[in-house]
Amino acid sequence: MDDGAFVFNNRKDVETRSLIAFIQMKRLDLDMHISVGDKILKTIAMYFPSRSVIRSWINDHEEHLLSQSNLPVFDPLAKTKSFFQTNVPYH
Repeated sequence: MDDGAFVFNNRKDVETRSLIAFIQMKRLDLDMHISVGDKILKTIAMYFPSRSVIRSWINDHEEHLLSQSNLPVFDPLAKTKSFFQTNVPYH
């Protein structure tokens, strides 16, 4: 086997289970190229967060920005009375 890939569900699994993959590959006399000392790293791990995690990061960032400003907050989804729901007669 020349190249391989492992898919994990979250970042914590990448961090903990990559060691398990390394040990199992050693048992099968396969090499996982890892960095040791000044040797260049060949193994790459990539984490793709879920949509809900990304949305949470964006919301946290926006809340932080809003807390830093004195501008009024406009919420387009807030329940407000529209022009036609008021009791003012239309002329």
